[in-house]
Amino acid sequence: MGGLDLTGISDGELLTLVDGLELARRRVPAIDHAVVAQLEQRHVAFEFGVHDTVTLLVKRLRISRHAAKRRVLDAVDLGPRPAFPALAAAQAAGQVSEEHAAVVIAAIDALPAEVHPDTLEADLV
Repeated sequence: MGGLDLTGISDGELLTLVDGLELARRRVPAIDHAVVAQLEQRHVAFEFGVHDTVTLLVKRLRISRHAAKRRVLDAVDLGPRPAFPALAAAQAAGQVSEEHAAVVIAAIDALPAEVHPDTLEADLV
């Protein structure tokens, strides 16, 4: 792909391409959440001799423990049975980025106990 020649396309086509790439990029995390949730649900880590999904992801994908933990937490928050359904739907549709989702989750998590996040989630998305 490094040799991809885009010099022959119009500015409008280039913008359409960048829009499509961003939409695809924003949808990928929703797929990751579903995959990681299945790893958790099926206890795949134990089958491969490690004690949890975080460790499995660290060893298998060669990512940091922090990144692996974030993926597992995101799978809980935004996966198939999401803690934040409106946010999960927006991410699956490509309407919000991973950064946007993280900001919304952090804002909701920081709310006092007496505030009900269910009513605010859609507004923050």
